[in-house]
This record gives sequence, structure tokens and C-alpha cells, in this order.
Amino acid sequence: MNDWNEGYITDVDYTYGFYKEMAPAAIRFALLAAGYESPPVDRFSYCELGYGQGAGLALLAAANPGGDFWGTDFNPAHAAGAARLAGEAGLKNLHVFDDSFEQFGQRDLPQFDYITLHGIWSWVGTEVAQQIVDFIRLHLKVGGVVYISYNTLPGWTHALPMRGLLSQYVEFQSSQADPIGNRLDGALKLLEDLNQIPGSYFHRTPQLAERIKSLQGQNRNYLAHEYLNRHWQPVFFSQMVEALTPAKLTFTAHAGALNCIDAVNHTKELQAVLDRISNPIFKEIVRDLGINQTFRRDLFVRGPRRLSRTDHAAGLLDTTYALVTERSKCDLKIKTHVGEANLQPEAYDPLLDRLASKGPTQGRALMSRLSWKEWVVLRDCCRPWWFWWVQAMPNPVARSRRMTGQRQLQPLSTTSSSSAPCVVTPATSTTWRLPSSAAASSCHACPSSSSAPWPANPRQTHRRWLPQSGTCSRPQGRVW
Repeated sequence: MNDWNEGYITDVDYTYGFYKEMAPAAIRFALLAAGYESPPVDRFSYCELGYGQGAGLALLAAANPGGDFWGTDFNPAHAAGAARLAGEAGLKNLHVFDDSFEQFGQRDLPQFDYITLHGIWSWVGTEVAQQIVDFIRLHLKVGGVVYISYNTLPGWTHALPMRGLLSQYVEFQSSQADPIGNRLDGALKLLEDLNQIPGSYFHRTPQLAERIKSLQGQNRNYLAHEYLNRHWQPVFFSQMVEALTPAKLTFTAHAGALNCIDAVNHTKELQAVLDRISNPIFKEIVRDLGINQTFRRDLFVRGPRRLSRTDHAAGLLDTTYALVTERSKCDLKIKTHVGEANLQPEAYDPLLDRLASKGPTQGRALMSRLSWKEWVVLRDCCRPWWFWWVQAMPNPVARSRRMTGQRQLQPLSTTSSSSAPCVVTPATSTTWRLPSSAAASSCHACPSSSSAPWPANPRQTHRRWLPQSGTCSRPQGRVW
């Protein structure tokens, strides 16, 4: 291998691909779903380190004309292809280079709202990893976000010998003159033979059987880039947190918003363990062990800021959502870490039908015409857009307007831990909210006290007892 590639495979090109979690709108929604502020999605600067063929970066530039997109990939063949694609598409907002990360950081670059890396961390050595951290430290805005995906432990633990065998067969047992595909075929054949030998490591490790089988049908260029780089090291989540700390980054959310829903990702036993853990970083460490995590897509923010309950709810309701799958193909089943989950048709069908008939629709409009029965079902699962057939569109969070008076009303919900708080919007369309210090207790005259279900009609007047004043507040408005 040549010195300039630092052990990274450059003999064959990487595959083309697009990863929706890297889109600014998807990143914004993942942060919003987790209850955090996000960078803008109308005017922003975006950088991808190691863009491969550049197809995903070019697509994002075309779809976001208000964004300024930059990227580098030190494979000159990739850079040439990405530059040609940008030129033929007339993308004036896309700037691609073939620099190393260190060289790229020395250019006159803007401060970025978004910096993304897909898989790169797992394929570079310690020196290049430090260059990535230095680049982020110098070029990420305060409040900016880093998307980083990487192979993780413990999920890869049993497969480490498998990867070692593939890499060493190609290096020592095959001819450098042979095409990479032929060399990989020989390595896969050896792997399959060892898997059939009683007493071998592979035969004694049944977890590997499905992984070995899946390798046979995968693109050989992909396998070369995934398994044959000189540097190949999955890491624990705690190691990633430690590595990014010098860049003042804080883990904030999973890039896939579905991962925010504990009920479909954890067994009851695992959830009981996680509920005893207060530290969010340690909770992620235990979670990875509990689900045998192999790959993570994480969002780290420089200076994350929590949204108030009002802004969190308003952000979800004011986001526009679009159906990206044919309605007939929206199967109400999702695959998660714990198996397959069935979604309630009475909760999701009305919203999917509305998106299919009306097109892109604001969340508030989706919720406004539900029957009371549908609304009751949705109070605990009113985020169907988190799954693959619905996507958030890139409109900014519409912040709720605040009163200037002393008494303000917060979103009301049956319990303080509700995952989907409702927003009280009086007829004047001004949003009222109660300061968090004024925790409301039940009102004996209120039909929605803690001992009663939610109001029989979601649009009826809702009243809450205010302990400080000893009076019952009666905002004349609609409960969404």
C-alpha cells in the first residue's frame, strides 16, 4: 500500500450510498425528539469528512440550496467523481477536495453548523483520529452538531477473529495481482470451511453463523473497505465520548429517532436495569451491553441546550411531515433490537391516511381533526413520523409565543413524565405556560384531575389548581 493512504483501501472505489440520518432535517428532528435545540436548517454550513463517492453529499446540496456544503475524501478518484457530479448538477453550494483531514483543516473554511462522518472513525489509526478531533475543535460552531457513526463493542467482540482472518488471508495468502474480488472470494471460502469444522472457533460461536452467511452476498468493494483496512477497531461508547471530549462535545441523542423509544428497543428486564441508572453516559454503556450493540449513529453537540416542555411540544407539532413510502406499503410492524413490534392501527392509520391524502402536513394539523378515541390512543404514542415511512421536512422549529404577565401556563399532561405533553393553545393563538416552579396539583372541580382520565372532549376548557394563588386557572382554549 502507498504511504499517502495510511493503510486505507484505495485499490477499489467505495460503494455509492445515501444515509438519511446525515441530512440536516433528520439531525434536527432527532435532536428535537430528544428535547434539544438544533442548528438551523434553512441557512447553514455543512461538512462531511470522508464522503466516499460524494453521492450523498451532492444529493444533500441539491436538496438544500440554502446550505453551504463542504467535504474532503483523500482518495483522488472519489474526489474527481464528486467534483464531476457537482459540476454536471450545477451545484454552486458544494465544495469538494481530496485533502487529508489535517490538510483540509488548514484551509480557509467557514465555521460549520454540521460536521458528519459515516463509519470513518472505525477505519483510521490514532493519529488520524486525533486530526478529526482537532478539525472539529477548530471548525465546529458553538451549538453545532457532529454526526458520527462507528462500529461498536461489545457487538463486534465475537467477530474480531473473523475480520482478522479475512484481512490476513488477503495480505498473506493471495496474490496482489489478483482482483480484490477474487482474493475476497478465497478468504470467504476459507471462512466457510472453518465454520464447518467441529471444534473450530467459528463452529463453537453460533452467533457468527448468520454473519458469515451474509458476507457471501455482499458487494466485494464494500467488503474490502469494511474489513481490509490496516486500521480497523470497533470501540466502546465510553471510548468515543472520551475521544471527543477535547473538542468540547457532549453526547446528546441517537441519530435515529426510533432509538429514543425505550418501549420498542428494550426488554422489560433491561428497562428495569436502566431505570436504576441516573448518569446518561453510563446508561448508554449499559444499554449497549444489554442489546449487544454493533453499530452506533450518535449526535454530539458543542454546548447542547434543552428545550422547555413548551418549545419541545410546539416544535414537534409545528414540524411538517411527509409520507415517503406508498401508503399500501406502510406495514405497521417495526424491527427493533428486541424483535418485531406491532403498532396500533387505531393510533397510526388515521395519521398515515391523512398524510397519504393531503401530502406534507404540519403536525398540529395532523392532530387537530382526530376523534376523541383516536386522540386518547395517541396520547402515549403520537409520534408515528419516527418510523421509516414518514420523515420530518426541513422547516425551522416554530417557537411558541410567550406571555409577558406573571402567570404563564405550561403544556398540560396527565403525568409529569408524559412522553407526549399536550399544548394548551387559547383561542387567541397565544401559548400560555406555567413556570416549572409552580407545579400544579389536582383541582377538585376539574374533570381532568389526577384521579380522572383526560377530558371527555379534547377541546373542552381545561382547569388546573394553582397552589400559589389558591385559585383555579381557566384558560379558554383548545387542548391538543
